[in-house]
Amino acid sequence: MAQTYPHLEVMGFDIDDRMINYATTQARVGRVDNASFKVMNAVNPLDYPDNFFDLVNARYLAVIPINTWPKVIQELMRITRPGGFIRLTEVEQYSITNGPAFEKLSRMFLQAVKLAGNTSSPDGRSTGLTPLLGRFLRNGGCQNIQRKPSVIDWSAGMEEHEAVYQVLRPFIKLVQPFLIKMGVTTQEEADQLFHEAEIEMMSDDFCALWYLLTVWGNKPG
Repeated sequence: MAQTYPHLEVMGFDIDDRMINYATTQARVGRVDNASFKVMNAVNPLDYPDNFFDLVNARYLAVIPINTWPKVIQELMRITRPGGFIRLTEVEQYSITNGPAFEKLSRMFLQAVKLAGNTSSPDGRSTGLTPLLGRFLRNGGCQNIQRKPSVIDWSAGMEEHEAVYQVLRPFIKLVQPFLIKMGVTTQEEADQLFHEAEIEMMSDDFCALWYLLTVWGNKPG
C-alpha cells in the first residue's frame, strides 16, 4: 500500500519483534519512506490516538484468542475516524496444496491455534473465523458490512508464486516457537518439515490455492 500510494502515511504493528524487524528491513531496502512499524499486541490498548486512521486493515488475527475479538474490534473502532473503514481478512486454511510437508505444517498450525483457544472451529480443521467476521464488525458498531471472497493461485509457474513464497517462507519459520510451545511438534521435526516444504514450494509440479475472505464496514460519521 505504501508503495502504491506514496502520498499516504502507512503504519503497521505486530506482536513479534522479528516480524517488525523484517518489515522495517523490507521497507528500507525498497526505499519506502512513508511506512513505519511498531511492536504491539492486538489484544491490548493500541498506541494510536482516537479517530486517527482513514482505514484500519487487519489480516490473519487467528493467533489471538477468540474471546478477545469483541474487545479488539472496539479498539480498532476507537482509532478509526468517523466515516473511516475497518477491513478484516482471514483464511480457514493457510493454502491447500499438493505438498505433504506443507500440508502437515498447516495441520500443525491449526491444531496449535485450536489448543491455544484461538479458533471457533469445533474440530480444529480450520480457523472457523470467516463466518464470524461480519458479526464482529456489526456488533462493534460498523455499518454497511460488505464481503469479498478471493483466491490466489500461487502454483509453480503462476504470477503470484514468488510473492506468496516470499511471504510464507518466513512465516513458517517464525511460527515454529508457537508450534513447539503448544506441543504439536519438536524443533527437530519443525526444522525438517521447513526444509521439505521449501523444496516442495520451489518444485515444478507444486500446486497451491489460497482462499481468503475480506469483510469491511465503516464507522458511523
